[in-house]
Amino acid sequence: MAIPDAMIRVTLTGHLTGGEIFNSSFWVVNNAAEGAIDTEVRADAYAAAVRDQFQLELLPTLVPRITADSAYDEVRIYGYPDGGPIASVIGAASVTGGTGTGTDELPLQCATVASLRSDFSGRSRRGRMYLPMTAGLLGVDHQFTNVAAQAIADDTAAFLSAVNAIPRTFNVVVLSQLGTGSVVPVTEIVVDTRVDTQRRRAQDQAVTAITSASVSGQV
Repeated sequence: MAIPDAMIRVTLTGHLTGGEIFNSSFWVVNNAAEGAIDTEVRADAYAAAVRDQFQLELLPTLVPRITADSAYDEVRIYGYPDGGPIASVIGAASVTGGTGTGTDELPLQCATVASLRSDFSGRSRRGRMYLPMTAGLLGVDHQFTNVAAQAIADDTAAFLSAVNAIPRTFNVVVLSQLGTGSVVPVTEIVVDTRVDTQRRRAQDQAVTAITSASVSGQV
């Protein structure tokens, strides 16, 4: 797994009903020669800066799409100032206002995908952010509405644009960890209306109850 120097993994973490932990992440490259994220103090400060932009630009769009027993809890930073595969510095900042407000309950494995596109073709030049969608009305086509998808695309783009504007010349990128570890800037966010269902999460979900009933009349 090739992780070049000066890479940062930004992770949005939270919990769903029953305490299940979720996270959604993206890569950032630190292009500044000075002020690299190479200490815990700097990592915490950068996590707080990203947290502030997340709360401003994207969080208000996400909280109506999870229920009140779920929340976005923290922004975590994993820094690789000298490359990978192991992060040498970790930072964190708590999220406020991250508790869900949605009331239309959907299965816990439901999510929407924000596809991070670059100006280059190929799967290795694209990224994905899985965002929980455990609350939210579906249309007659059993998909999220165009309005909801557009709001997520617009506000994810606004959030990542704000991350790009944080001082010290950070840029949101797609990192291919195969081969040479190529890095390309994210230039577009694409969101469709389909409900993504993560089978792993369905398999790991705790069962609330199991019921049975007898069938009579056997010969």
